Amino acid sequence: MVPYSTQNSILIGSTSSTSYPDKTPPQPNDAIITIHPPEKDSGPDPKSSFKDLFAFTRRAHFPILTSAFFTAALVAAARTGYAVLTGRIFEIVTRFGAGLITADEYLSEISRWCGYLCLLGLAMWLVASLDMALWITTGELRAKTAREALFRAFLQKTMAWYDARESGTSSLLVGVHT
Repeated sequence: MVPYSTQNSILIGSTSSTSYPDKTPPQPNDAIITIHPPEKDSGPDPKSSFKDLFAFTRRAHFPILTSAFFTAALVAAARTGYAVLTGRIFEIVTRFGAGLITADEYLSEISRWCGYLCLLGLAMWLVASLDMALWITTGELRAKTAREALFRAFLQKTMAWYDARESGTSSLLVGVHT
């Protein structure tokens, strides 16, 4: 394997046996690595956008992703409902403390609103569990899509490209595939 170099590029994979490595022309299956010198004042790193979060989201993922957004909205609404129910219970306690309602009315109203609070808590538990499962599923689907894209890119490389790697890319290929 003979390296071919220009000012900023290095060719790996040429099998020419010439005694002038810098003059060896690139072959069709060779990998060219371009090295760019660091710029002195290149400015801040480019910012990621909201769109970048969904780079590996496919059309088939949208039903699960939409369901995850919907369950997240339900959990948020339930938390608001929890605040409203707690406020109602404290209002009843305040009225009882002020002597505006009797002990029987107090017990009846507190029991009713605490029952609603328990039902809301059960519903929140179920919906929050479903919400977490949906978000985990969407994340795993996107990770699978990214792994498959990376694996396909690795499969398109020539063996010379893998042989030229010093840091064990062949083991990385097995790790990406599984």
